[in-house]
Amino acid sequence: KSNITSGATTSHDPPRRIIHQALLNVNKNNGSAVPNYSSNQRTIERRRKKQDIPIPTPITFTDINIPDELRTTNNGDRFLLYDNGDSSRRIIILSPDEDLDRLSNSEHWHCDGTFKACLIITISFVHNYFISYILFTDEDTYGEIFDIILKNLSQRPKSITIDFEKAVENVVRQQLPMTTIGFCFFHFKKALWKQIQTRGLQQLFLENHEARHYLKNFACLTFIPEQFVIIEFERLQADAPDSINGIK
Repeated sequence: KSNITSGATTSHDPPRRIIHQALLNVNKNNGSAVPNYSSNQRTIERRRKKQDIPIPTPITFTDINIPDELRTTNNGDRFLLYDNGDSSRRIIILSPDEDLDRLSNSEHWHCDGTFKACLIITISFVHNYFISYILFTDEDTYGEIFDIILKNLSQRPKSITIDFEKAVENVVRQQLPMTTIGFCFFHFKKALWKQIQTRGLQQLFLENHEARHYLKNFACLTFIPEQFVIIEFERLQADAPDSINGIK
């Protein structure tokens, strides 16, 4: 318990991490004497409130400081792979060697940059392997990220699935020329829906069953062998109701 109360006033770590670190030093035979998580959390909160310890909030990218205890895992292995320290284009890549090995041995990667932790930070990750917090999403940034990751891998993926962001596609084609690129079906459907809205078909889609049926079928073209896509597209176009074909 003394380690928990001490950690409450000497670090800004969240309660869960402080409690976890303290429990690592507890003998298994004494585990039953340790207060439960809720009790320990209240202890930390009371101690911090009493000491009036403010939690620092970064104002600029330069203010983002990763303390030593967050640069390694709980087992002491390296966790911070890369930090360029660039206040104008900050890139932080987090991964222990074990995850790098797992990624290197994976034949198929699935990447996404949709999720946001805040207005300026995008979370990017490869399936089952967290890559980085990136503050900008330009092509140079993606190039730097992939360059660092690939330098730490011994093998290259056979395929990679990405969203429809052109900057990512350009970097992947340049740095992984032998890798097959696939695109995310979820983002493809979002692009179709955006086109439906842009072309004034949203109300028709919502209210007209026949129009909705044909518009949805365009998403199914992704499951057609490549050599037949144009043929099937033209067939859909020919069979579509006039309410759709009349819109350019």
